[in-house]
Amino acid sequence: MTDRFHRWGLALLGLAAVFAGQAAQAQAVSIELLYNWTNASLPGSAAYANVYNECWGVAQEEREYAIIGTTWGTHFFDVTDPANVVQVDSVKGAFTGNGVVHRDYHDYDGYLYAVCDEGSGISTLQIIDMRALPDSVHVVYDGKEKLSTAHNIFIDTAQARLYAFIVGFAPGFSSVAMFSLDDPTDPQLIKLYNAGSQVHDGYVEDGLAYLNDGYNGRFLIMDWSGVNSDTDDPVVLGSLDSYPDQGYNHSGWLHEDGDLYVFADENHGHKMKAVDVSDPTDITVLSTFNSGVDPESMPHNQIFRGDYLFTAHYHDGLYIHDLSDPTAPAEVASYKTYQLDDHISFRGAWGVYPFLPSGNVIVSDMQFGLFLFRVDGLSTSVDGPLQPMPFAVQAVGPNPLQERLRISASAEASVEAVVELLDLQGRSVVAQSWRLASGENTTELQLPADLAAGLYVLRLEADGPDGPRRFTEQLVNFAGR
Repeated sequence: MTDRFHRWGLALLGLAAVFAGQAAQAQAVSIELLYNWTNASLPGSAAYANVYNECWGVAQEEREYAIIGTTWGTHFFDVTDPANVVQVDSVKGAFTGNGVVHRDYHDYDGYLYAVCDEGSGISTLQIIDMRALPDSVHVVYDGKEKLSTAHNIFIDTAQARLYAFIVGFAPGFSSVAMFSLDDPTDPQLIKLYNAGSQVHDGYVEDGLAYLNDGYNGRFLIMDWSGVNSDTDDPVVLGSLDSYPDQGYNHSGWLHEDGDLYVFADENHGHKMKAVDVSDPTDITVLSTFNSGVDPESMPHNQIFRGDYLFTAHYHDGLYIHDLSDPTAPAEVASYKTYQLDDHISFRGAWGVYPFLPSGNVIVSDMQFGLFLFRVDGLSTSVDGPLQPMPFAVQAVGPNPLQERLRISASAEASVEAVVELLDLQGRSVVAQSWRLASGENTTELQLPADLAAGLYVLRLEADGPDGPRRFTEQLVNFAGR
């Protein structure tokens, strides 16, 4: 391991509780909903009732775009001005309807690459030219000769190679296909690889692949840099074959320093793993963590931006953790996109994209659509984790709302808070103060008699332990009286 991880391991092992209680940043962290899009005319999948799946983002010529997949196809939104979001174009998938569960995206050199995991023999690889945005997009390739179905794709921009992870629902059906993107509109297959692996997803940088080996419950590091034809084989540099909360090894993301990787097992109640990958022959688990909301909570997809890990955490929504100290991840903000309180099946936040130049964050929710958030207060400092909220929300209900909204929360000490309901334009509907005592607390918010049916934002605000105001928000649904 590198000196950096040795230092953490020796000095900080077992000190997570201490660091969680120390003030490291004098900043507030808040997540504010800027925009939400749904389309009631689109069918949900027969498997999970999800209309929506993966999201992605693109910035070009000083404009920002959000992309989301649905059971119909792919939708493009200009989100440069969050107050005036416009769907600028859409592309119908080759396979559509309630048989669609998964779509996946990655961009390269002005083109979006789109795949679907269902519709074998019908689905296609679509290559979409985005360079004319915001006017329109143009499909330059739509065929199944190169690739029909794929569960996930990833593009190694340093080597101009696209990796497609082709996964079946039963063990034993999986392969990795690597394509050259020397001509971005005409990918050429270099290698189709399957050597006992069941790779579900992966992250590849300059030929070094970090692979999540699905049903095998393994995490692999492989060198693909020397693979230039189908006769060449990638080299396995190391694997993690046993680890806490081991299950279906689903997905992960590499920290920009190349020494830290976080992955999730797609199983109810399983935690994410932060692992030291500085030495592929000695992969070491540094910590495990998740939302902590429910014993059945389940993380889905995660992406690093700096030291912050952004996670689409299924039923619990968007979660942001500070991993400046990976032995003690600290939750700094969250937003519940999924409006219901269950933790059954696979529902809620699917994908997250935190790389827009504005700092705004895109999230897709399987049932509740496209979200655009502003996240304020994240620091680039690595001095230590930010402070958590001074209280933890335990339950909000009923959802859909009726005449009153009941909120339960726990606090370690007395807290003065404000409970507020806002419409999707950010206008206050009703607000009241709430004094929480140490322990369990409940309050009720009386809804105005003339409140119109629709989606609203519940915001809870209080002073953090380090002084500045802190916020937590989630969507709630009012069906009307």
